[in-house]
Amino acid sequence: MSVNVVLWLWAPLAASLAFAALAPVTARHVPARTATWLLSAGSALLAAAAVTLPALALLNLVGQWASLASLG
Repeated sequence: MSVNVVLWLWAPLAASLAFAALAPVTARHVPARTATWLLSAGSALLAAAAVTLPALALLNLVGQWASLASLG
């Protein structure tokens, strides 16, 4: 696996950890209604990234197999 693929696999985890660290600060300094929307949208975006990025990396690796690459 190349370095770029490994970074793309770990990116959602790193973003989730950063989001988890910043969420309490956001909740304290932003009005409740705005904080709820921001944290909900951020969580949904991170969940989508956590599913999409590894799936794209897997498709990239599968596409490099010689038997499948000859079909394309």
